[in-house]
Amino acid sequence: MDLRKISCQIEEKLLEIFSEDLTSGLAAREDSRAFGAMVEEKIADNWKQICADLGLSSLKRPGKRSIFDFALQSNDKITGLDVKTKDLDSARYSDGGIYSVRNILKFLSQDNGMLLIAELGHNKLSNQSDKRNIT
Repeated sequence: MDLRKISCQIEEKLLEIFSEDLTSGLAAREDSRAFGAMVEEKIADNWKQICADLGLSSLKRPGKRSIFDFALQSNDKITGLDVKTKDLDSARYSDGGIYSVRNILKFLSQDNGMLLIAELGHNKLSNQSDKRNIT
């Protein structure tokens, strides 16, 4: 399966699982990292089903030292999905998460490794201080 096609299909599935949250907002967390962890957990709860719906094999979640958060296998290729969340409020700092070039090159130099990055921006809903909008 083509990486572009996989990417578009995963994007559609992520929009589906966050569809209700896109209109009503997600509960704010104490900081950007905690919010990102909540978003990642929601994806984790749906990852096997996302892959099954796309006819792909989900792989076990990698450990903390991996550069990606989720993985799938298609045609003997491993595709890692790294989920990044970025606070878009102008008065707050969020780097969106970074990792070393060495680790990226190490992963991509494998014969069967590909990497997708899903970046989800979020900001405060204008009418509710305890809700965040995902963009």
